[in-house]
Amino acid sequence: MRWLVFLFALLFAIPASSAGWHRAESENYVVHADLGQENLRKLAQSLEDFDRLLRSQLPTQTRPGRKLHFYLYEDARNFRWTYDSIGAGRTLAPPEQPASFTRYVASEQPVFRYSSIYFAQAVYFIDHGYFRTLPPWVKTGVPAVFSTAYVNDEGDFILGTPDVRRPLKGAFNARVFFEVITTDYYTRAEKEWARFYNRSRELVRPLIMDPRNSGLLEGYLSAYNAGLSGEQAAGELGDLDQLAKRVDEFRKARRPTLRRVSLSPAEPSTISIRAMTPDEVELAPFRLARLVRADPEEIVKRLQKVIKRHPQSAEVWYEFADAEFARVRKSQFGGERVFRGFGFSNGRIVVTAQTYPDAQAWRAVNRALELAPGHAPATVLKAEILLSRLLQSNEEDETQGFEEVRRLLAPYAANPEAYPLAAAVSYQSYLEQGIEPTNAALEALGRAFAANPAVEEFRYAYASALVRAGQRDVAAGLLTSMLNNPEYRDAARLALDQVSP
Repeated sequence: MRWLVFLFALLFAIPASSAGWHRAESENYVVHADLGQENLRKLAQSLEDFDRLLRSQLPTQTRPGRKLHFYLYEDARNFRWTYDSIGAGRTLAPPEQPASFTRYVASEQPVFRYSSIYFAQAVYFIDHGYFRTLPPWVKTGVPAVFSTAYVNDEGDFILGTPDVRRPLKGAFNARVFFEVITTDYYTRAEKEWARFYNRSRELVRPLIMDPRNSGLLEGYLSAYNAGLSGEQAAGELGDLDQLAKRVDEFRKARRPTLRRVSLSPAEPSTISIRAMTPDEVELAPFRLARLVRADPEEIVKRLQKVIKRHPQSAEVWYEFADAEFARVRKSQFGGERVFRGFGFSNGRIVVTAQTYPDAQAWRAVNRALELAPGHAPATVLKAEILLSRLLQSNEEDETQGFEEVRRLLAPYAANPEAYPLAAAVSYQSYLEQGIEPTNAALEALGRAFAANPAVEEFRYAYASALVRAGQRDVAAGLLTSMLNNPEYRDAARLALDQVSP
């Protein structure tokens, strides 16, 4: 109780100062929010400070090549048509663009105000910081522990604070322990997700805060990435009954174990801020819809109305083109999840007799490029549409078409860390043409994966490329790390069969 009194004594409210939507860009993040410039600048600085905290506590193998885009909201009503349960947020890192749609209320007390943002930052940080893959309980639990961090009066971060707003109810025993670590999917049911979130957080907290448990989590992750299931890797955690008792004791302790972190002095981050245009504000839900792969027919239907309001917006035309091309893919593959043709899926694409035409997508993407010739996502999408057309062409020689794909992508594929999809599509164009990819194309694909290791499509594509290059051992390691992912395990097994001599 004394600790709680101390905690709430730190709370003070800062009144919201909303003066329309603005976009702030710092070294590592882009924030879109309905905030005044002063408050948005403070928020962007807090993101950079927390990024420094993460780097001080979680030494990583690599750094993300792309900036995470935050879309902040107080009320999720505008997003609910895209995803049935957005809750406090959704953080995604697909091939196109990493983004987080996160709840943020400026009037909340400071120790709670950033929790959803900190969670999203930590998810992106650990997901893109390692070449290994993470099981759901780790990918949830570690960010959940960091999400309760706050800054004290001296300017230091305090880690390990119990989540007083989301307490875990009931005892934490070996049965619960085992259930958590063997879960290999993310549920969309709110109550089930809340229970899994709380359990994962309370399991991870003593693993990273209690010195007695040093090395256990690393041992588990090594076994997990070696291809062992969550159940098999559990042996690396020792006796689950004993560890479950320690977890329960840790969370029920009268005086929680906290960690105070003092960051070295640093210059304020360079932050640029501008007002957002009406079309940019209106497109936020459509960005989420695209990234979660919502029903493309519904997206197109809604975007047709947006186009009427913003006919000169390249961003609107790009979103419309992407949604239309999603309809094309859906008709080609019958709704089955595919890897955009990457890797060993090459040559297994079956085009149905009733393929949805790509004329609308082609017209829309070209309109976007007329309005904004340097629009990178639209250029990459145009190259994808052209590549798809070449695959269905009956012409004997399409050399010029494949060269045009690579010409479109060249300015972006040259910077694969920031534009990984361009590098991946460029590499794939060689395979679809039936010629050997160049060493430069392979190198660019490797750099794209190294800076975006959480994107499974890039992991799969690069592993497949390494097989072709004769680097089977490295490829096998990457593919084995995918065996515990329900969405990708079948493709990984298929590729591993190709790796075996």
